[in-house]
Amino acid sequence: MLTNRQSLTSSPRTPTPPLLIVVYAYKLSHIVGRGYHIIQPIWCTEPLENIKNGQLTKLEPNPSNKFLQFAERYLSLDKSDSSHNPAIKSCLLRVPGSKNSKCKDMELDPEVKIIQKWNGHRPHYKLLFGRFYADLVGKKNNNSNKKTTITNSTTKTTTQQPTTIAWIERLLQQTPLSDYRKHSRDLIIIPYLVVCKGLTDRDEIYDVVMNWADKCNELRKLEPSRREFSIRIRSRIEEVMRDRIPPMTLDTLKQKCPELYETIRVGGAHNNR
Repeated sequence: MLTNRQSLTSSPRTPTPPLLIVVYAYKLSHIVGRGYHIIQPIWCTEPLENIKNGQLTKLEPNPSNKFLQFAERYLSLDKSDSSHNPAIKSCLLRVPGSKNSKCKDMELDPEVKIIQKWNGHRPHYKLLFGRFYADLVGKKNNNSNKKTTITNSTTKTTTQQPTTIAWIERLLQQTPLSDYRKHSRDLIIIPYLVVCKGLTDRDEIYDVVMNWADKCNELRKLEPSRREFSIRIRSRIEEVMRDRIPPMTLDTLKQKCPELYETIRVGGAHNNR
């Protein structure tokens, strides 16, 4: 699991520098349960918030968390699970020896196994720091450009009407899911409500998403828990509002997640049960 901030301090008896642990879920295919969790310790002598006299916090208020998420994407060549968002204080990880209920339901071997043990090597965080810093600068520049565009297009912005997308409305109103709830929440529903529908009340957005999630919960319990699912809704709302992330298109969904596409196309998981 990820270390917390308190454990990022070396004890007198342990000269080993503190470390961050990058955890990323690498999916072999769109089939649920067919993937790897990879854990890589990294040398890091202090929280990234203190690096360069705190200069990183001007680009990103929580650089340690963002570094974990960047490393996950970068080291997996953007093939990591898009619903997986590691942080210093929490990270979803399957425990070796436990059972993956999704695999069991699909009549696959459900046991979580250790494929390869850690070799003891801890690469220095600076090996990724340059690329991470460039990524932060790039995002800040993009956000600045977006703000400039909005400022120069005030008339267009104020006259723009909310957009309704039929298949996403069907997902929200008629299609509770037994799987792919995190994908739908993060990549489709919340971006749709914020960017397309133009909702700005965070509580209203939260209520809409949780109403849908509770229907999904009746089909299959939310993972890892309803509480964790709801916490992620709040954080994703902030991300989408900040970066204006649009919802995944139906064509992209068909290409990257065909099972979810088929479920929505036929009208819901409950029709397949």
